[in-house]
Amino acid sequence: MRIHALIASAAALALAAGAARAETLVVCSEASPDFLNSALTDSNTSFDVSEQIADRLVEMEIGGSKVIPGLAESWTISEDGLHYTFKLRHGVKFQSSDAFKPTRDLNADDVVFSFARMYDKNNAYNKVGGSTYPMFGDFIEPALKSVSRVGDDTVQFDLKVPSASFLSALTVQSFSIWPAEYAASMQKAGTPDQFDQAPLGTGPFQLTQYQKDSLIRFKAFADFWGATGGMPARAAKVEQMVFSITQDPSVRLAKLRAGECQIARYPNPADLPDMRKTPGGRRPRGSGCGVERARIPRRQEAVQRSPGARSARHLAQFEFDTRRRVPGQRRADRLAGAFGALGAQRRPQAASL
Repeated sequence: MRIHALIASAAALALAAGAARAETLVVCSEASPDFLNSALTDSNTSFDVSEQIADRLVEMEIGGSKVIPGLAESWTISEDGLHYTFKLRHGVKFQSSDAFKPTRDLNADDVVFSFARMYDKNNAYNKVGGSTYPMFGDFIEPALKSVSRVGDDTVQFDLKVPSASFLSALTVQSFSIWPAEYAASMQKAGTPDQFDQAPLGTGPFQLTQYQKDSLIRFKAFADFWGATGGMPARAAKVEQMVFSITQDPSVRLAKLRAGECQIARYPNPADLPDMRKTPGGRRPRGSGCGVERARIPRRQEAVQRSPGARSARHLAQFEFDTRRRVPGQRRADRLAGAFGALGAQRRPQAASL
């Protein structure tokens, strides 16, 4: 896994006029998510949804590479690097819906469930959604042995082998924490798919509507823990947020100029010179992060070069898979705090989704 720098200047073009003060922020996004729960996928469009509605145990420092507390207020690592113990925040509320009303705050059961679903083949939710949990398989599963409850506010991850990247990998949206109580309720009702199709988390926004290839609608979550619990920058700065799904980058730019959205994602690089002429437009630039994974399978073939002589050839195939959700890039892509902080100049790439 390799971290590399990205330039965010082409990621978005935002019109600054009143964006931080608007009651509804409209983002022209590029595609529909394949799943609304990012545990099931490695898709950036799904990460964008989970980033708004859920949180991780740990987060990545905005504009940097330092791992900082999230839903876990602290953690310890054993000397042999095989045991990570996380102490959870108290008073973290889950979102609710007509179908489910939580009866308790976040606790260790939610953390255990969120990971056991991915690694325990006997877990009731392991097959729900039909996913192979690609991000888990790439970044967590090779080292993970088990996740267990130590106490109501304490959870321990036991590893098979030490992993230098384990802690930072936990900041990926695929490892968001979801309510075990909601999963049990939907299973009891005979509708387990609703757990992923109408996800409820602890994040600054709550998902309220999804129309494939049209829009995703969110509302601010009034009980978001971060507002008073150490992450005020992540709190929602608008009451409503809408992803207007628009596949054509030229159409996204046209909508931006027409005032139909305040932020346009992934403009066509060829349009950048013209964007610079847009009155009132902002083209944030800055550095972010990405991850490239190099997979090098090796196959040893015996090659007959002459009678009695053989040599071994190693055929290596390089597959570079750029992961669009990684610690620094997510911070550049964060909607929950970034959009509301446009006027606050929280970071250079704040307008990037």
